Amino acid sequence: MAVDLVRKDDGERLSMPNQMWAFLLASAEASGWVPSGTTLIDEETEEERADWDHTDYSSNEGQSVDEEDAEAMADALRSFQGQNKTSGPEEAAALQVFLDFVQIDDEGDQYYPGFEIW
Repeated sequence: MAVDLVRKDDGERLSMPNQMWAFLLASAEASGWVPSGTTLIDEETEEERADWDHTDYSSNEGQSVDEEDAEAMADALRSFQGQNKTSGPEEAAALQVFLDFVQIDDEGDQYYPGFEIW
């Protein structure tokens, strides 16, 4: 199985195996990231689903990670990266690919548009 991350601003996609996504989530938390929670929009009503488990970053339901949470996760992963804690080249590469994906550099203006998890 794989997880697809879709950047909100431009629809850019990043796919990775579920276990690599789990590694990134665990690494970010180990480096101080406190998840603020995901949201899921009901396709019929176009409103946020009240019954959604906001702690769910793992299922592929199309849940949304907002800008602040994406930035906080990236900051924690940069800290993790700086401590050279990755266990191998695959993890190090996945971490860098995610960091490149999550941040947009628009003519020197850097920002985090957030992403959806599919």
